[in-house]
Amino acid sequence: MWRLIAFVLVCLCVAPAGAAAAYETLSCPVIPLAGDTSAAADNMRTRAPLPLKMPQRTTRYQIDAMLDPETHAIRGSQRVSWRNRSSVPVCALYLHMDLNAFESYGTRYMSLQRARGREPDVPRGEWGYSELKRVRQGGLDAPWIYVQPEGSPADDHTVVRVDLPQPVAPGEVAELEMDFAARLPGSWASTGRAGSFHLVSGWFPQIATLQLPGEQAAAWLQWNTYAFNGDYADREPADFDVHIKVPPNYRVAASGEPLGVALQPDHRDHHFVQQDAKTFAWAADSQFVQPLEYEYTPPNGQPLTLRVLYRLGNAAAAVRVLGTMMDALTYYSTSLGSYPTLSLTAVIAPRNAAQLAGQSFPDLFTASGQPSAAGTSPLDAPALAAIGSAYFSEGTDETLREGAWRYWADRYQRYRGQATAVPTKSGWLRRFFEPWRLAFTAQRTRNATRMDSENLRTDHVAKALHDVEMRIGTPAMDNAFRSWRRGVRAGYPDTSQTRWLLAEGSGYPDEFERAFAIMDSGIAVDDRIIGFSSDRILPRPGYVLRNGTRIELTETEQADARKLEYRTVVVTQREGVAVPQLLTVTFADGSRRSAQWNDTRTLAHFEWTTPVRAISVQLDPQRHVVLDRNKFDDGRTLAADTRPVRRWTSELAAMVQLAASWLVLV
Repeated sequence: MWRLIAFVLVCLCVAPAGAAAAYETLSCPVIPLAGDTSAAADNMRTRAPLPLKMPQRTTRYQIDAMLDPETHAIRGSQRVSWRNRSSVPVCALYLHMDLNAFESYGTRYMSLQRARGREPDVPRGEWGYSELKRVRQGGLDAPWIYVQPEGSPADDHTVVRVDLPQPVAPGEVAELEMDFAARLPGSWASTGRAGSFHLVSGWFPQIATLQLPGEQAAAWLQWNTYAFNGDYADREPADFDVHIKVPPNYRVAASGEPLGVALQPDHRDHHFVQQDAKTFAWAADSQFVQPLEYEYTPPNGQPLTLRVLYRLGNAAAAVRVLGTMMDALTYYSTSLGSYPTLSLTAVIAPRNAAQLAGQSFPDLFTASGQPSAAGTSPLDAPALAAIGSAYFSEGTDETLREGAWRYWADRYQRYRGQATAVPTKSGWLRRFFEPWRLAFTAQRTRNATRMDSENLRTDHVAKALHDVEMRIGTPAMDNAFRSWRRGVRAGYPDTSQTRWLLAEGSGYPDEFERAFAIMDSGIAVDDRIIGFSSDRILPRPGYVLRNGTRIELTETEQADARKLEYRTVVVTQREGVAVPQLLTVTFADGSRRSAQWNDTRTLAHFEWTTPVRAISVQLDPQRHVVLDRNKFDDGRTLAADTRPVRRWTSELAAMVQLAASWLVLV
């Protein structure tokens, strides 16, 4: 018996050392951050490509948080389950601490705002931050440090590297426990507070995305980790189970589906769950009234709950935004099928929190302002962003996803007769001087990925999809996107699979291949008219053949011999990607002649002989090709059109008269 007891004691003593030895035998390669140019990164790039695996949910968050509205502070703890999808061990994780983007003027986010001329004047006491108090794995403390990816400022603390005491083997799950604290900034930021109103996003430590080769064009295994720049597009969808504790007089709206409220003597505990979301955001206010709730079943869709939280003075805006939600869901579900989740929540931000309005998160958005008589209401845009991002939140091609929901927002607003949602790439200065095209000729040679629009590549994709729809028709385009959605639900396709689904689903693979080539090159369409004339065919003296006999005629005799006609000549130039274009000439009698320009010629020559003179020519008269870099050079008239000059002159005269009247009054 004593021998058996001794054997058991020896096993118990040896087992922990053996387990530790097992961890020590795991050799973890250095996994580079996206954009890393160090020698360690080069070593990962030279490794044999890892086999591409379909993305699967890797992260689950269980969060408990409490809001102190007096100090605008949040205390929280979370348990995070993270699975290693790669084929190599992982010894370090990266966390996003987004609220630290608002802690000082020295962060990457504030540097970007300063470069764009939008740097806010932050009052004292209105900065925000987040703090990581503790990280533990398997009962062991995990050390962590701030890092600055891609040369971010030294004062930027939005990315943290956590060194794991226990490496995570391929396919294994790491269980982490974290304690954190946060303080919300003022209403000058994209998240923050104004009085009792609190909009909370980027508030918890969030694990960065580990990209496998082939995902979002990643050529090797890497961490897709950047200093916070204002959005959450680089985040990996995860599952959330969140408890939010607020004072008893506060109401809460959140990204997830509410499971109930537990009433305690000193607080309310709101419970939410959310699946397949890139982040989790919420809003709380003591002045929220009973929310609007409506159980809505859109065509070709499953029932879902619509909620609008608002203050008493914003009842009209709440009704309007509820109508916008139902109208947009009807349009999207008719074309694309069921809305991906079971709820959608809107928050009408108060008037003293204008910066916090217009924010969009998974199944949650904020809006503010009164309905607009024309164009897009401030209530519409965030609703479209939330709905569109829900439909196109899946798949590994981030640029294609973002471009797709912008394209569908444009389609919806065209359906509503509103201003287009496809963003322009020109700033106010370029729009003002656009008629003087030659001043910006140098811009034509620039690659689209280097131009100064904040989201140019996304805009590029949206416009390319618009042009495909104009060529193949709306029904075929709907079939393409339904095919895409079936594919992502079946397994989250990579870039090549996504493109195949769109091309084959449409029935027009050649058109999509052309569009994908445009997206990849980053080069826009650049077609224009460089020459236009319509002149009378004047008679020329000389010999003519009459009944086999050569006769010399004078100019007068030639004119009498036949009816005079006009020769119209149009010369077009192409410097960008070749796409089919329609050229239409309008004549003095109201008739029109058209020609198809569907080749790769740099210069194209078109000619017509008609009994009447041409008065104008237009390339792409129906404006099907919105990718064209400059639409002002697509049309010409023979006679000068003085209407713009007269209008500008009258407006300038009115401004001068107004200034003079002010001087008289003063």
